[in-house]
Amino acid sequence: MLKLFIEYLHYARVKLKLNRKSELLRILSKQSPLSILEIGVDEGENTIRLISELSKKVPISKIRYIGIDLFGLMNPEIAKNEASQIPKSKIDIEILLTSNFPNLNFELLEGNSNEILSTINENFEFVFIDGGHSYETVKKDLELSESILSEGGTICLDDYTNRKAEAKVGYGVTRLVNELDENKWNIQISKFPDFFWHPWGMLVTRLVVLKKQLI
Repeated sequence: MLKLFIEYLHYARVKLKLNRKSELLRILSKQSPLSILEIGVDEGENTIRLISELSKKVPISKIRYIGIDLFGLMNPEIAKNEASQIPKSKIDIEILLTSNFPNLNFELLEGNSNEILSTINENFEFVFIDGGHSYETVKKDLELSESILSEGGTICLDDYTNRKAEAKVGYGVTRLVNELDENKWNIQISKFPDFFWHPWGMLVTRLVVLKKQLI
């Protein structure tokens, strides 16, 4: 019964747009960035939502998007260690984006985000981090993303979870966010958690929005 209730609750919150993905779109729409970096493309569903929402505010041709994922390099062992999904192939995502947004200026980078981010020589107004979820990986992703964040830009971290999810699955976002310097970062943790039932118990996950404090 509890599992069915959790599933119904999640469905209802999605319909009412009281979930973290809807909040992400509201943040994106409000800021209307022209450059987006997404770490963790997975099946491309979130990418489609982001670009579709942003295209309501700015022409597709003015949007610059870069997506990073392991794509074909992912395997079940890595997925387990990073509490991540096995994504679609790079070519599948390229086809998906090209068919949906013919005029989009995009690039997909295959490999470890901790390595790829250090090679990027452009800045981004909006960064969404939802790749590897181990503490070490997400900490490095944040550090490297900060170095290419435009002035006044926003970083969103997915999967700020409950303690049971940290212990059972290995999510490291919560620990990382709790360690952040509040004198450096303006930290906003979503008021709209999502709930998912797993064999080990309930996963509660939130979105975290980070902006540099004004000095």
